[in-house]
Amino acid sequence: YDLLRGPYLNLADESGKQLMMDHAKNLVRGLMVAFDTPSGIPDTHVALWPVNERSNASFNTLAGVGAMTLEFTRFGDILGETQYHELVHKAQLHLHDPKPASRVPFPGLSGTLVNVTDGSIIDDRGSWGVGGSAYYESLIKMYVYDPLRFYDYKERWIVAADSAMENLASIPSTAKHLTFLSEFIGNETYSASTQAACSSGAHFLIGGMALRKKKYIDFGLKLTESCYQLWEATTSGIGPDHFRWIDDRALHPGAPGNRRPPHEFRTFYDKAGFWPVGVDYTLRPEVMESVYYAWRATRDEKWQSRAWSMFKQMRRLCATRGDHVRHGWIPLSNVMALDGGRQRKGAVMDSVVIAKMLKFMYLMFAGPDEHVQANRESDNVRNKMGNRFIFNSAGHPLQVWYWEGLSNKGRVVIDAQRPGLNRAVARKKQEVGVCLDKMDGVFQPWVWWDCIKGFVDPMSLNAPKPIGPRPDDMFTP
Repeated sequence: YDLLRGPYLNLADESGKQLMMDHAKNLVRGLMVAFDTPSGIPDTHVALWPVNERSNASFNTLAGVGAMTLEFTRFGDILGETQYHELVHKAQLHLHDPKPASRVPFPGLSGTLVNVTDGSIIDDRGSWGVGGSAYYESLIKMYVYDPLRFYDYKERWIVAADSAMENLASIPSTAKHLTFLSEFIGNETYSASTQAACSSGAHFLIGGMALRKKKYIDFGLKLTESCYQLWEATTSGIGPDHFRWIDDRALHPGAPGNRRPPHEFRTFYDKAGFWPVGVDYTLRPEVMESVYYAWRATRDEKWQSRAWSMFKQMRRLCATRGDHVRHGWIPLSNVMALDGGRQRKGAVMDSVVIAKMLKFMYLMFAGPDEHVQANRESDNVRNKMGNRFIFNSAGHPLQVWYWEGLSNKGRVVIDAQRPGLNRAVARKKQEVGVCLDKMDGVFQPWVWWDCIKGFVDPMSLNAPKPIGPRPDDMFTP
């Protein structure tokens, strides 16, 4: 809908565009029953027909809660209705201030399972992979979507990102040039990860570009380089879904979280810096996603070459074979075999293979399209604070909230039709930015509220009012 209302305006008539929004309304209204829980944490499954009801699951995950935040917010903004953002924000509040504290072993990094009844964190096992990544991803992407309204999301992402860099970053003992993010149980880390967690490279790169912080870009490039090597090292040229390594820095070899490789993979580990835990590949798109953002962050052609290499291997091994089924991709049973092992009959090709794997592959060779992938620092897209579009966790582009008056570099943009208004708005936004900077890296909800109130009524932005009393000693902008 956003694309057809924006850069691809001429590809469909008005009825076709409205049809997409009508379908979106039907879907969202069917999903809203998921939030009808005591805590506001959404249920994991809903039935749309014959009765619209939820499954009464007892818990969800960080990712299950965070993944819908951007979509529901954008949907409500298009309609001008606050109820949709209020639903997802109520759920997010539990994750922004997770309880009990014992389930948050590292700053900003909590366990994965969330109690649907009271919003508490159930376990202390977590990672930047399945179950967690979509939540951490939503924090920085909500900020990109609207830097004023979701300033606090950015602050929480910074805490989580810095904590991951300090507590989860791990270098394999036989490959000092690689860096992976460990999993954790309590305050003990485990030298294990998944291709799903390789989306962390993309998230750090997005954060680095959005915040103009080189340390996040550099770390994102390290993670992406390491995940690409998962593919380079195997016989098939495609990486395994799950893998492990030894980190000598924090744990002695043989400790529960730092076990040695099985005998059959010891030579492989000495050379590659990891070994597969299981040898299957289920069409995970996260490495390609991070390679795409590495290209966007650097414009280095090596990332295009690597993406092409990955695509050729997938086309060789995963493309469907046979006379009757020609269009589709199938998971592999053994990435350590030259032919990828037997293709798994009856397997599922998830939509993200098209929406992420193939789309990001295409965009890397489509050129710096100003509509879909303009960098935050680009001047190609006028009147935008940052990217014009942000991709959701499933790879679909959503248009960011529209702000007039500033170019992407913060410079004043003059509209010939409304020069006086544009100058005034731009000056006010610059004042708001200075005001927010005075928080000095520590998010203070009431300061944020007063800052944006100096520019516009926060309630008109669907912005949530801070919870709790205003501190007596609070800095007043």
